[in-house]
Amino acid sequence: MNSVKIKTKESFSSFGSFPNDYPIELTGNISKNEFEDLIFRLNSSCKSSFNKAYLFFLLGPIAGVALIIAGIVRWRKLVEEEFDRNTKGHNYFESGDTDIFGFNQESFKPNQPLFYFVIGIALFLIGSIITCSAYLLFKSKVLGKLKEELVPINQMYSDRMISFKMEDETEKSYVPDHEFRVSKNNQAYMMDIKYDQNGNPYKEIEVHYLYITFPITPVRTIPTQPQMYSTTPNGYYTNSSIPPQNSPQNQIIEMNNI
Repeated sequence: MNSVKIKTKESFSSFGSFPNDYPIELTGNISKNEFEDLIFRLNSSCKSSFNKAYLFFLLGPIAGVALIIAGIVRWRKLVEEEFDRNTKGHNYFESGDTDIFGFNQESFKPNQPLFYFVIGIALFLIGSIITCSAYLLFKSKVLGKLKEELVPINQMYSDRMISFKMEDETEKSYVPDHEFRVSKNNQAYMMDIKYDQNGNPYKEIEVHYLYITFPITPVRTIPTQPQMYSTTPNGYYTNSSIPPQNSPQNQIIEMNNI
């Protein structure tokens, strides 16, 4: 048996879709039109599984980043106000005003930087967890939908000894040099980085593909010919291979019997 792999795309909105480039290895087993129809059918099922509501969960991380930026802006503003007061001979901290770098009841008021930082970080972390969970849920739904679609397709091609199934494997994705230089000081980023025997950095990613197996020698199926029927003068349907009762052939047989 031969086999061919059709790798899926990995973008969030179209995960599970396949390119319709015809593999030359399928020549003689599946025609180009059949392959394109098959890919169109699978891609249509993937698109129907995507729920735009999943994008709503992206608002959490976005709002968190916005609050963190607002906290930084607010903190810089308070630092400038403190500097102005000190330059005017007014000791900001000795006067009993709020210490913007300390933790006290005043620190968590809505107009204080710490309030923005705490709420922003919380929204970012919670939103990121929910977004990742939603993506994994979407991914599993797409894969489940694909496996359901492959059941009737396998039945359709069983006479030709052709089978289809979804498979996954881990492959190396090498990191571009410029990306590695920019992110090499990021500890969270470097946790996923590995190196090959030549010292080149890469990431291990999970990829999914459509795995097609087919015979080396194409199987030619002979369609069953339906029985042909014709009408008699009396209006009845008879098998065309059997002559009608009043046909000359039957009359000759009856005369011979007499």
